[in-house]
Amino acid sequence: YLRKRDADRALGALQALESKQPENPMTYNLRGAALILKKDLAGARANFERALGLQPAYMPAVNNLARLDLRENDRVAARKRFQDFLDRDPNNEPALIGLAAVLRTTGADAGEIEKLLKQAVAGNPTSVSAHGALINFYMRSRNFTAARGAAQAAQAALPGEPRVVQAVGMTQLAAGETRQAIASLTRLAEMQYG
Repeated sequence: YLRKRDADRALGALQALESKQPENPMTYNLRGAALILKKDLAGARANFERALGLQPAYMPAVNNLARLDLRENDRVAARKRFQDFLDRDPNNEPALIGLAAVLRTTGADAGEIEKLLKQAVAGNPTSVSAHGALINFYMRSRNFTAARGAAQAAQAALPGEPRVVQAVGMTQLAAGETRQAIASLTRLAEMQYG
């Protein structure tokens, strides 16, 4: 229902879910998303906060609260949500990636964003998400050489991971290395279709 942007039906389904799982933070996170569709931002915020009250490290609610903060032009609050996690756990991957996204949205210095994403990779070397965030950062920055290098480093850390092989191929293509890109994407096809 949320994908169809049908807030009323989503809220009806969430009522049933809440009666079955009243302590599940996902219930309140989803309710907050439905309330955003109804333009009830205060109600959405209250539900995201309730989700965090049930599980303080529930990152989907943190992300949604940061989005609301940015919507209300409160960059400091959005940044603080992720920084609080990083103060306790400097290599918290979702917090590093989330903070980088907040900084990107607010037009922060690219070097600061890059540093966070490199920290996410260094602290979580087997995470496809961390590697992917760094690769995507370089691609958006049109630094295709750095993107290719980040993708190749990801492939060294995660050999045989299809998403990484795809990233290698796409960054090679963007860097103008057509033959290498074809070889990488052929390997990806072989991995997926045998």
